[in-house]
Amino acid sequence: MTPFNGPGTRGGYTNSDTAPHRRNLVMDAASWVDARVLGAGVSEAHPIPAGALAVNFASNGDFFVQFATLTGTIAVPTVAITDGSAPVLNPGARIIPENAAFILLIASAATIVSMEFWS
Repeated sequence: MTPFNGPGTRGGYTNSDTAPHRRNLVMDAASWVDARVLGAGVSEAHPIPAGALAVNFASNGDFFVQFATLTGTIAVPTVAITDGSAPVLNPGARIIPENAAFILLIASAATIVSMEFWS
């Protein structure tokens, strides 16, 4: 189950039983958490844990992400990218594409990125 299955589902967002009138939504604890320390302008390929279905990103600075089937590199955009291949800035939570094996990351300044994964 991913943490994004909707209200009231185990393995997803759950409504608070103690205050049902408040519709609190809380994600379950991640099954795996990794962190990467990105150097300025240095592309990194992070392997996706086996069985992971979703990931939530958090960081102390701006960073870009792309999912990839093979290890590779990405760059901080410096010109318009209009062909659908641009990396995503500070993506938050994402369902992992079925064919993805790596998360490519880059930042223009030194940044720490944590990744919470759910299986």
